[in-house]
Amino acid sequence: DRHADIIQVMEDIGIDEATKYEQGLGSKWSVWLTQRTWNVVRVHWLVAIGYVTGPVTETLLFVVCTEWGLRGSVRLPDWLPASFFSSSNLDPMTMSMVLFTTNALAFAAGAPVWASLARRVQPRQLMAAALLLQVPLHMSILPVQPRLSLALMLMLMHGFVSSASLLFVVFNFMMSIQADVSRAAIRMGVLEVCRSIVSWLVSGYIFLASPSSLVGTTDQPLPTSVFVLLLPVGLLSLALNLAPGLLLLAAPGPYRDDRF
Repeated sequence: DRHADIIQVMEDIGIDEATKYEQGLGSKWSVWLTQRTWNVVRVHWLVAIGYVTGPVTETLLFVVCTEWGLRGSVRLPDWLPASFFSSSNLDPMTMSMVLFTTNALAFAAGAPVWASLARRVQPRQLMAAALLLQVPLHMSILPVQPRLSLALMLMLMHGFVSSASLLFVVFNFMMSIQADVSRAAIRMGVLEVCRSIVSWLVSGYIFLASPSSLVGTTDQPLPTSVFVLLLPVGLLSLALNLAPGLLLLAAPGPYRDDRF
């Protein structure tokens, strides 16, 4: 077909060759990931999901940790300089400031680590690790005695792991030819729009569910009812991290062989 898009033709040839190569290796999952769904290679769907759904886990953790502060059961630990705060109890604004600052510092520290690993480790292993390392963080929605030290630890872990999110943008263009910059721009724009939509949807659910309106007790400041409200978000986040993370371990071609 003389009207066929030469870039699309070259991509199709490359994908066909990648499929044959994976078939020779005998990896069924790798072969499956080289196939297309809605004209997009399946492994690209996994990479896109890993980036787009990032705000789900982030929102979940911030809500849980902030709830600990809102219920007045979190006090400044002895090792945290009290001179920076007006009192030993954390008010909502101060709690948010502490959590956001901790998360941002961990993000800044983690970014060069992931960039360095990208030069030595298989891309599929990096992306799988970035998703699977978030799985233990979902334990935070369980009814526990709120502690600021635990909240800070969760923010540190999430900030470090989430700093790998930009790798999902870069690796989304593997196994594809981006000769036209406008195509890459449109693809990145779609990813960012979808990520924003996911973020607003999760935030909207939290706003409507209003876990802060549920009153706890002295013995259980974070009641089971809060856990029930956050459970749908927690299960969704868990599935979006666990399933793509496991499948990405079998990602084909350049996701296995290439390095930065």
